[in-house]
Amino acid sequence: MNEQEGVDFLLVEHGKTIDLIQHYENLRVSHLRFAFSFHAVVAIAAFAIIFLSHTQSNDLELTVQIFLGCLLILAFVVGLATVCMLVQNRSDFVDAVRHANTIRKVLFARGTLASRTKSFLPTNPDEPKMYNPMSPHLIVLFLLEVVNSISLGFGVLFFSMAVNTSPWLRFYSPLNCGLIVLIGQFLLVKYVFLKEKS
Repeated sequence: MNEQEGVDFLLVEHGKTIDLIQHYENLRVSHLRFAFSFHAVVAIAAFAIIFLSHTQSNDLELTVQIFLGCLLILAFVVGLATVCMLVQNRSDFVDAVRHANTIRKVLFARGTLASRTKSFLPTNPDEPKMYNPMSPHLIVLFLLEVVNSISLGFGVLFFSMAVNTSPWLRFYSPLNCGLIVLIGQFLLVKYVFLKEKS
């Protein structure tokens, strides 16, 4: 392969990589749309069930409490699966962007092109970082983790109401479960899923 063929190959490769980056961006938006729509539907259904139950009697029936607990824990599990998909999407997105940056770096370091043109797009193959808390990807991911934790906390609350635990336990067990799961999700994303590859 001569030099011109190499440049042509890199240009085609760069175009395909940009298409791949756009694909990952569209996929992320689809996952987020699904996750927040799903959680909204579950929240509306839970409020409707509670409202209808309270119009018939002052206390929620045992079956309603168990159903709501199961529904909210199911929402947490689906939300957790969505978090995993979004984290994988972030990893694939970062790999594709780094590949595009590498191609740009090679192209803009070649002979006369380097002296005549300056790239306004990044050329650092180590950017973006996998874990950047200021990234829009991760900000929305953290928001989804908060929604997941709230869902789990309310699911535990309804189960503790069904078991008829003490008011003290009814307050602290959902709060503790929600906080532990929230911290666990943050730590998993930062130190396991989005750990920089060596």
